[in-house]
Amino acid sequence: MTSHFFGKYSVLPRLGSLAIAGLLAFSAVSADPGAPPPAGKAYQDAQKDSQCDRSGKSAGAVAQDFYDKLGKGDLPGMLEDFSKDAKWVLYGPAGIPFAGVHEGQAGIKSFIETFGANAKVTRFEPKEFLSDKHKTVFQGYEEATAVPTGKTWKAHWTHSFTVEHGKIVLVEEVLDTAPVLAAFQP
Repeated sequence: MTSHFFGKYSVLPRLGSLAIAGLLAFSAVSADPGAPPPAGKAYQDAQKDSQCDRSGKSAGAVAQDFYDKLGKGDLPGMLEDFSKDAKWVLYGPAGIPFAGVHEGQAGIKSFIETFGANAKVTRFEPKEFLSDKHKTVFQGYEEATAVPTGKTWKAHWTHSFTVEHGKIVLVEEVLDTAPVLAAFQP
């Protein structure tokens, strides 16, 4: 499988059964360049429908837009990517100042500001993603310093974005919390 560049992040898309169908279609087309793709228009319509919702934006494109704005520090732009009743859940212990459930745009804004006040990120790399019509899951890596203690952490993470009508409605974040928690301990 070939790596693709999605914005400034290198990612390797894996699309489950759709990827297998696409690979088979590519193989069939490669074998005979003049042949139509398998199942013709029905296949193409199903592939398009699986990648975009009614807004015309795929879940992957919405998540990438969020990451691009995050990289620029564009908080108002980031918040525009979320529905009004969205949730961001970072699974982790209370010793991590930004862990927990953050609801609505105000809660997500508070989460992002709390994270920014307590962590100085030196490396943030979304690496691989898996995407379908409404969900995109990114796996990545980060290195950061806990501002209150000056201690650093290195952790792998997963962000699962659920997107409806072009807006993020849920982000579930899972990361290796042991090094993050240790960085916040005196």
